[in-house]
Amino acid sequence: MSILDYESQRMLDVVDENDQVIDVVSRIKVHQAGLLHREVHVWMFENDGNLIFQKRGLNRALAGLLDATVGGHMDSGESYADAVLRETREETNLEIPIADLELLKIIRYSDVSENPWDVKNNFFRAIYIYKKTMDCDKIRKEPSVPGMGFQKISLESLDNIGDNEKPMFIPHVLKLEVPFVLTYLKTHDVVNN
Repeated sequence: MSILDYESQRMLDVVDENDQVIDVVSRIKVHQAGLLHREVHVWMFENDGNLIFQKRGLNRALAGLLDATVGGHMDSGESYADAVLRETREETNLEIPIADLELLKIIRYSDVSENPWDVKNNFFRAIYIYKKTMDCDKIRKEPSVPGMGFQKISLESLDNIGDNEKPMFIPHVLKLEVPFVLTYLKTHDVVNN
């Protein structure tokens, strides 16, 4: 079974607007129908404050765009904490304790418009930050995902991002997540205010 087949057939919890499980459906069916499900993201940063983004692999929707350092779907029956640790291990080969992560926010997002990937995204996403610094060059990328990698971007660049740079990013990540991450970094003495 290829990684794409495996990912399509993974079973996900479908949830209601109160984030309560109401069904279990394959990932491919979740995205074809735009069913509400759960996801996690983890953000990592370097000691100079550079934020680390993941460049999406070539075999994914939105290939080549910049996303959170770690991200993925929660398997059926998994807690947010279990999913965030599993996804971090899978995508970076890092074993980190849950105590080193801080939940910034759980967002609700929906984009069920037609698109070339036939993906309707409708989710609750728990956004975490890794509270310790990381060296971007030491993160091992997931070997089974061609074209995937990591890229660091300075907070100054993110504060002053221009319209011609915005297409490098997944739009809702830039709009809904990065502001919370920047606020955390600036208010926790990670960078100079």
